[in-house]
Amino acid sequence: MPKNRAKDTVDRRGKDFLTDAEMHRFLEAARHGRHGIRDYLLMLMTYRHGLRVSEAVDLRLKDLDLDTSRMYVRRKKGSLSTHQPLEGDEVRALRAWLRERAQRADARSSYLFLSERGPMTRQAVNYLTTEISRRAKLRFHVYPHMLRHSTGYYLANRGYDTCLVQDYLGHKNIMHTVRYTRTAAVRFEGLWR
Repeated sequence: MPKNRAKDTVDRRGKDFLTDAEMHRFLEAARHGRHGIRDYLLMLMTYRHGLRVSEAVDLRLKDLDLDTSRMYVRRKKGSLSTHQPLEGDEVRALRAWLRERAQRADARSSYLFLSERGPMTRQAVNYLTTEISRRAKLRFHVYPHMLRHSTGYYLANRGYDTCLVQDYLGHKNIMHTVRYTRTAAVRFEGLWR
């Protein structure tokens, strides 16, 4: 990545992810917009599954299996696609959105996330992310890919194996994953006991 571009992707804290507390504030703020049910689910799933914006807006109804609480994540950019579990709060948020979505004129669309003009776009997600971070009163610019990085750092700080994090995020090259595990504070706990 060119040096000037790398600076653009790191906020003034020198980090390119949200902490657990910041993520909680961000997700709570997502609930309180004009389309809070949809926006909360979109941001929650983007974070929980480490989705790129292109993957989030391309989610289809057929990718969901609420009976088994699973979702098929079709990765982009040559990454590895996987089936991933849906947690209880995701399933509840999905059911709420699907009830609301069923009332729409475009409910027959195959896309999971719909805007007032059809399927959600990358631009709409970029705008939403900025608006939600403003409502959350976060003092730095939040961009959608930051949620994917937040997933990697969260999993690494929970002590999960690098290969597991690699598979979860769909990275073909482990070098894309070690950035999360190298800086995980959990690795250094207990060194002085």
